[in-house]
Amino acid sequence: MQDDKEIIRRTLSGEKDAFEMIIRKYQSPIFNYIARAMGDYQTALEFTQDIFIKTYSSLSSYNPQYKFKTWLFKIASNYLIDYWRKKKLNTLS
Repeated sequence: MQDDKEIIRRTLSGEKDAFEMIIRKYQSPIFNYIARAMGDYQTALEFTQDIFIKTYSSLSSYNPQYKFKTWLFKIASNYLIDYWRKKKLNTLS
């Protein structure tokens, strides 16, 4: 399998199928991370999909100097933090 940086380069150059390789590689680890945090299978599926959409749309801001996996999990972590923050605000109002 190609390394992440090469796949990202291909994705950014317009190769539509390249990002699918990233999804296949990281779908289970991201889902497991989200599922452990949420404790709900269906929500974890939805959040995983949202995280990959966010990742794809933010791909141009990825700095290849750093590991892609770290960047991806930071997106997932921030997604969860935003979710809990909004949920907390909703229960207080």
